[in-house]
Amino acid sequence: MSIVIPAILTNSKQEFREYLAIIKSMANTIQIDIMDGEFVPSNSLSPREFFYEDFGDLQVEIHIMATFNNTRDIIESLKSFKSCTRIIVHQEICENLEQLRQLVNLVKSINKEVSIAINPDTDIRDIGKVVKKIDGVQFMGVNPGFYGSSLQAQVYDKVKDFQSRYTMYEGDIAWDGAVNIDNIKTIRDLGVNRIAVGSTIFKSDNPVKTYQELVDNIKN
Repeated sequence: MSIVIPAILTNSKQEFREYLAIIKSMANTIQIDIMDGEFVPSNSLSPREFFYEDFGDLQVEIHIMATFNNTRDIIESLKSFKSCTRIIVHQEICENLEQLRQLVNLVKSINKEVSIAINPDTDIRDIGKVVKKIDGVQFMGVNPGFYGSSLQAQVYDKVKDFQSRYTMYEGDIAWDGAVNIDNIKTIRDLGVNRIAVGSTIFKSDNPVKTYQELVDNIKN
């Protein structure tokens, strides 16, 4: 069963609160993007700027798009964020396998699930040594950092290659980037069970209606 996860990407507290209020009326899980302006050119709110918002019963996954050292600091800061159940880190920020293992172990040490995000041009073999230790792999359908980027269709084959190569893998397969009404079934049919959607929902005239249309599409 695939689920649609609304994804918040903003550097505005007011906009964050508006998005959060919308999400609480329709979804059970959200993704919050954290960007440091170094790994990607955009900046976003930091955890301390939204920690004390009312998340209700929402489960929160945090997608960190930051340099290695900044990612470590952000992970540490999420330890007391009870609504956060999963942390997503990028393979590309690691210079070697040892650094990737450090991030995986650090997330596990604060009792959160851990996923690894990989950009469109990243070789799936770069995460092969840790796939048995992680809870999810998030395939980026775009180069990250902005709402509204164009989908890179070669990632479809990357998902298939991953499944063929790592037949022992039992975690989630997620997708983030450029999802819309027209392509969400294609993404689901790849075997993706967590689909993060940002601009298609929040830049629409009716976010709740758009979210429901996306959900309905992957049920049929």
